[in-house]
Amino acid sequence: MDYVESNKEFWDAHFANTSLDYPNEDVIRFLAKCKKIYENGVMLDWGCATGRHTVLGCKFGFQVYAADYVERCVKLTEEKVKRECTEFKGKVVEYIVNQDTDIEKIKDASLDVILAWGVAFYNTAEQQQEMLNNMYRMLKQGGRAFCDFRTERDSIYLNQKEKPAEEGFFVESDIASVKGCYMNILPFEKLQEMFKKSGFEVESVELSEFTEGNQTRQNSWWHVTLLKK
Repeated sequence: MDYVESNKEFWDAHFANTSLDYPNEDVIRFLAKCKKIYENGVMLDWGCATGRHTVLGCKFGFQVYAADYVERCVKLTEEKVKRECTEFKGKVVEYIVNQDTDIEKIKDASLDVILAWGVAFYNTAEQQQEMLNNMYRMLKQGGRAFCDFRTERDSIYLNQKEKPAEEGFFVESDIASVKGCYMNILPFEKLQEMFKKSGFEVESVELSEFTEGNQTRQNSWWHVTLLKK
């Protein structure tokens, strides 16, 4: 099965009727920290969806590349930025529809910050490694990437009904917001190996958990800051 094309179709249909409007609190903290470190910083919002974190990057004064492999998402992000970012120092440098695990338009060592939020774990382990390698390629020395990964404490992992078609791959069938979308939930030891293989130093790891549906479902995430030394 072509998981990438299946997920791309899923997100295209999903965001035809859904908008993510409020930035994640941990993303706010991360970009606030980066604002102090990188003067006139250049940022990539990889997986911009409907633009909530692209707008946030503009508010913090970054020069932002907004990228997604779903053309609809890139267009929605552009519309959101035009509505909400008329008075900020930051701006969007370019809107990019990327193909898969790389953004070829972005040159080597040209970014200070990469936000890859809700992105990597929708790919096979091999594709996640490729994404990490390309994040490292695009970042300047001293640059940082902020990523999230679902953990094995997440209900999606715990409630799997069938053995996955390949190691680590699951299709969610219970939670409406991601029903039918393929994702890959890897042990953290495996993720650590992947970070190291890409060349990154793990600057920080936080566990973020919350419940939904009157405590019937648990969301469990690794929030990881990667440093290119």
